[in-house]
Amino acid sequence: MEQEVLELKNADKIKSAAELGLSEEQRCGLIKTLAYIESGKLMHVSYDDLMTGDLGSVAPLMPFNMKIWHSRHSCGTVCCLGGTAQVLGGTQYPGSKIPYQLRALFGIVDHEYDLMGDITERQAGVALRHYLETGTTDWAAARKSPR
Repeated sequence: MEQEVLELKNADKIKSAAELGLSEEQRCGLIKTLAYIESGKLMHVSYDDLMTGDLGSVAPLMPFNMKIWHSRHSCGTVCCLGGTAQVLGGTQYPGSKIPYQLRALFGIVDHEYDLMGDITERQAGVALRHYLETGTTDWAAARKSPR
């Protein structure tokens, strides 16, 4: 995937890799994902539309859905936060070896998994920025933010 430099506002508020309990590569993948979200380069696609293939024209945006880690579809590669960070950062986030709060951000421990597919890229961006700045996950607040 072609990499480009994207500006990230308030980058000085983001915790270090050590503070987040991540490798620098993992942290960079998350920061790139946030930059993609905040610059409008990701587009939420519904799970139902993915399953039927009815996406219209998503290109040149990267399709996004929190219920799908990483999957190739006719519209391109569809990913959640974790899958997008892997693609953009060229790194892995092995579920058992990442901090609980990051697993919660990725939806791995979310008891409301069925609702994850309805989370928009904007709401995911709110949750991701909160995680990067605090080291904690707050999906309740992110779900209340504008879609």
